[in-house]
Amino acid sequence: MTIEAKAPTKYAGAGWLQNHEKFSISKFGVKVANVLGQTFLGIYHIDAAVLNKKMLWGSYVVICVTIHGGLATYDFDLLSRLVFCCRAAGIGVSIHGSFKGYTKLVFTPEDSTPESVMGATTVEIQESSVDPKGDFLEFASRFSRVRDGGHLIWGDKNSQVYSVERIHWLNLQVMMMQCHKYCIRGSLVGRSNYSLEAHFTQRTLQDGGSIYERHPSWSQHQEDLAGLINVDYTSID
Repeated sequence: MTIEAKAPTKYAGAGWLQNHEKFSISKFGVKVANVLGQTFLGIYHIDAAVLNKKMLWGSYVVICVTIHGGLATYDFDLLSRLVFCCRAAGIGVSIHGSFKGYTKLVFTPEDSTPESVMGATTVEIQESSVDPKGDFLEFASRFSRVRDGGHLIWGDKNSQVYSVERIHWLNLQVMMMQCHKYCIRGSLVGRSNYSLEAHFTQRTLQDGGSIYERHPSWSQHQEDLAGLINVDYTSID
């Protein structure tokens, strides 16, 4: 996927790992490290424990990174950055739970979902999606298996939290598109090793709303982040 950007900025990623920690790193590991660098505006901003000598940056199959805290689609838009950067780098990522307050990112060297597949997915979403209007249970079920019989952890008419299972790459992209389509802020954070807390907040669709109230469209946010996304993920520099 090619995204035009006038002034791309590449943050420290694979090059920082090799220069500062002397990790053995595979071509796949280079892409993962660079994605993390772009997502966190410098890979060194991830918890120090993630960057220890036990990390398998030399893997060609799967690389797991556990971060403290969660990921969201907007405001603190780490989830948006992660998805857009993985698509640009041609790799996949799924989101898993970890112990409470920590979130596991599982990267795989699969090709980014082809535009033809995402195009079909977009049509399917447009035909089958339901605007949650304050009830997010069916919305959450579109892309994940809701745990605990659909039990609501917490919520009111505009904001609700559910326990869901891990979210795989294609479903993660579906979630992203759903959130952008319906002006919903979605966030994920580990609840346990077996589940995530999925928090959805309805934003206003009214013109003139504040930045906090509104949520950018898929294409708008992609355009806004173009300078961050459009870098060479295969380069060690």
